Amino acid sequence: MRILILMLIIGIFAPSEKSLADKTAELTAPLPAANPSLLKHQAQFSNAQLIQVQDNIYVAYGFDMSNIIFIEGPSGLVVMDTGFRVEKANSAIAAIRKISEKPIKAVIYSHGHADHVGGSAAFKAAAPDAEFIAHSNWRRNINYISSGVRPVFTLRAFAQLGLVLPEGLHGTVGSGGGPVLRANGTLSYVTPTLTVADGQWLEYAGLKFQAMHTPGDLDDGLSLWFPDNSAVLTGDTVTDSHVHAILSTPRHEPGRDAQAFVDSMTRIESLNAEVLIGGHGDVVEGKAAVRELVRNDRRSAQFMIDEVVRLIRQNRSGEYVQSAFAYPDWFIEGEGRGDYYHRISWITRGVYAQFMGWFGGDATSLSPIAPKARASRIVSGFGGVEGAVEKLRAAYRADDFGWVMELASYILSEDPPNAEARQLKSWSLKALAYASESANERNYFLTQAMMLDGHLSLAAIAKASALRGLPDYYQAAEPIGFLHTLGARLNVEAARDTNLRFKIELSDRNRVYLVDIDRGVLMTSEGGDGDVDFTIAITHKNLARLCEGLATWDGLFQGGGLILEGNKDKFDQVARLY
Repeated sequence: MRILILMLIIGIFAPSEKSLADKTAELTAPLPAANPSLLKHQAQFSNAQLIQVQDNIYVAYGFDMSNIIFIEGPSGLVVMDTGFRVEKANSAIAAIRKISEKPIKAVIYSHGHADHVGGSAAFKAAAPDAEFIAHSNWRRNINYISSGVRPVFTLRAFAQLGLVLPEGLHGTVGSGGGPVLRANGTLSYVTPTLTVADGQWLEYAGLKFQAMHTPGDLDDGLSLWFPDNSAVLTGDTVTDSHVHAILSTPRHEPGRDAQAFVDSMTRIESLNAEVLIGGHGDVVEGKAAVRELVRNDRRSAQFMIDEVVRLIRQNRSGEYVQSAFAYPDWFIEGEGRGDYYHRISWITRGVYAQFMGWFGGDATSLSPIAPKARASRIVSGFGGVEGAVEKLRAAYRADDFGWVMELASYILSEDPPNAEARQLKSWSLKALAYASESANERNYFLTQAMMLDGHLSLAAIAKASALRGLPDYYQAAEPIGFLHTLGARLNVEAARDTNLRFKIELSDRNRVYLVDIDRGVLMTSEGGDGDVDFTIAITHKNLARLCEGLATWDGLFQGGGLILEGNKDKFDQVARLY
């Protein structure tokens, strides 16, 4: 099944670069390559190993994208994070079992990203009675990734991490924060059994430690302070992975706040720890080394924020910030920090958006020309499609790959079947990818090239997701979010004259929802009474499948997956709207 899913996603991808026409014959595809600095950075993750940090602290390093940390107490083990995939987590568990047979008493999520919680089912299987612990904000991110934006959020995650790219010089060489990742394997999520607040002291396995709310990558960020070891486990808020602080991401995440991120670093620095273990990268030992790492991260991150605000105060746009931001030459000298994960230009543009949103201050952007009209005028200005394609060839010959990508996009807007524009854009994406120091940029560019070449589509990812079934985290998400997805999937034209109301009763949870379809819009409220045209009783899981389009109304009805009470004709009317 896993091989079938991967084949569905990537099609029959085999790198093949062939000129399309005589006019392009003198142009050649870029040769597969990788930036030497990126390869050197990725080499640190190449060997999976269980590292002993202190007498009772072990780090499963390089097994998966994130570190899996084991702390041994008198009566058991405490675990921080579970890795990305169940199979890799099982390997880490097997490694620690060569050291200790003590039972796992608690598994703590540093935050809700899949590379930190995706292996959780392996720990549940190994320790059925273990406590699974997260910060009390954990559900907000689960609701977001289970919402109507899931297909594109998934595509962006696949692109960023290179999950469907071939491995090697013609594809992914890694993720920037860990070893090469693949789309196959088992992603899981064990719902937390205990939520904690900032400063709460915990006792498991004979260990006493403090949970600190340190929002960073997400607003459910937790760090753990073990005073007896003078050790702090920081998740992704501070890592020794030689990358910029990821104060924002092009994937977009509502739970990431740049200043809160830096404030968390300040709290971590104040501990004066002897050992720091982040969610990625190396273990840092010695108070001076820990302080230097945290201070440098904090200092550079605060500079990013302050410089963005300085530019905002000049009424600059996010686009300007992205192109203009740079550290002074002396600022991070000797720190070994680079664009190996996100490019700093992406981060600073995202910080701008956190402060100011999408409007850049130029009033012309409040009433812009439609993208299609803009493309038409630009192409016309070059003498039509043929003239624009000639400019495209000249730009490719000059290695002006950024302009090739932009101009090709305008041409394809005017002339979608234009094979030459499509090929030159794909080649330019590859040329920039092969030269990039950023693993994420390389993966984004090569994934989009796959889409241009016809080897990948959003529909293919959706189909693969359907074969996998719903991710485990849907079981923990609020049902109201599923219903909002149902509204986004409504056939508006077919529903333009529809006016009806029905009730949804979750048969396995004490939840009731009223749903109105009123002239092309689906509106939902929890609870409430009133006359309805029909009522359906359905499980939480089947509701999620229905709302995501992984099951049909009639299919669930015929198969007993939902129980209908009331007007069957009205039920059929709703079913026809999807």
